[in-house]
Amino acid sequence: MNNNIKESILKHDRMVPRYTSYPTAPHFKSGATQDWYRKELEKIPARSPISLYVHVPFCSQLCWFCGCHTRVTSRYSAVGDYTDWLLQELSMLVPILAPKRLEVRYLHFGGGSPTMLRPSDFRRIVSRLRKIGDFTRDDLGVSVEIDPRAASADKLSAYQKCGVNRASLGVQDFNQQVMNAVNRSQDYDTCKRATDMCRAHGINNVNIDLMYGLPYQTRDSIRKTAEQALTLEPQRISLFGYAHVPWMKKHMRLIQEDALPSVEDRLDLFEDAAEVFENAGYVPIGIDHFCKESDNLVTALRSNCLSRNFQGYTDDNCPYLLAVGASGISRLGDVYVQNYVHLPPYRDRVLSGQFPFDKYCEMTESDKIRARVIEKMMCNLSVNPLGEAAGMGIPDHDFSGVYESIMPLVRDGLAQISSDGTVHALARQSARLICASFDQYLPHSSEARHVTSS
Repeated sequence: MNNNIKESILKHDRMVPRYTSYPTAPHFKSGATQDWYRKELEKIPARSPISLYVHVPFCSQLCWFCGCHTRVTSRYSAVGDYTDWLLQELSMLVPILAPKRLEVRYLHFGGGSPTMLRPSDFRRIVSRLRKIGDFTRDDLGVSVEIDPRAASADKLSAYQKCGVNRASLGVQDFNQQVMNAVNRSQDYDTCKRATDMCRAHGINNVNIDLMYGLPYQTRDSIRKTAEQALTLEPQRISLFGYAHVPWMKKHMRLIQEDALPSVEDRLDLFEDAAEVFENAGYVPIGIDHFCKESDNLVTALRSNCLSRNFQGYTDDNCPYLLAVGASGISRLGDVYVQNYVHLPPYRDRVLSGQFPFDKYCEMTESDKIRARVIEKMMCNLSVNPLGEAAGMGIPDHDFSGVYESIMPLVRDGLAQISSDGTVHALARQSARLICASFDQYLPHSSEARHVTSS
């Protein structure tokens, strides 16, 4: 990265959302009824393609960098009870959705740590999910997030028998000083064993999740971590920026703040790791992913079909995403529905025979257009807002003020606007800043404090 670009990024750096949805979750509202949600489910057309997400909100140890909805437990009874509640939620959904014979294209287990589940409970959940729709597609994608420290042969065997064909390993970093500083004791050998175990059980698509911006990371150390990650031959690599938000996540106060890299250092850390991956032939995807040439995400990018949802970049373009478990967010066409984040109300609703949703968002016409524009920018680093609106049948959508708000980025070399109105991000770090210009909710929201742009 040249110094002029770096100076411009530092000049415009501010906290903006990650834009895995639009509107973003803080703008969802309460007040919907059980009948309303049932009707939204009933609206799903028969045989529609659908994706499924299962949230497992437990970990055996709290990593101080974690921004996920999770809780620490040393008792399996807590996980077992949660499994029963999850199954009850699914049992309420089955009578509505099973007759529709929906075409399941993707299933993802996230957390927390899905590896907290015993193999028997993992199988019980998948068995109940299979009643929701048709799981017979040859290209069905079934993925699970794995804590390398908790990987075991019996769990991997269960994953294999349940059709899992992709695993995402939470590596973060291989440097022990860095990992100790965030309360995660995990070394390269542990990750190597987990990777080998996945492949030994036929799960050949292995993703590696790394993080930059952690305490004590240096340019040399992150280059070494990137090089070590390549030895595991992952299909995909994500390089997420750590968002230090101790006012939201109190456990982040345990991180030694004077050991955190500066905003300028964060840029160097990202660029150094990215250079290692790209020099090794990995294709950059969006703002923070890198994939082998043969990966589905590369095909999706080049065919203009890349998507972005709550799990990050994906080739999943299903119009329906059904999420179950505490904090899960579903997208049912143009409606978002979020389950209760905290376990007590989630449990109480399920045990009383009610759908455990808390908040929702019905997208306006403007929301739909801006969601499309933001997604395209996040995926392709360029978008023609007027063209996208026209493609949705609304050629006269009002983008007044948006282009004007992007002009400071243009003047400082971070964006470009073509004669046809196409907006180009000239640096990966400027894509979210451009998206913020299309975000009608951001100027009036405290959400701008959530995550840094770099």
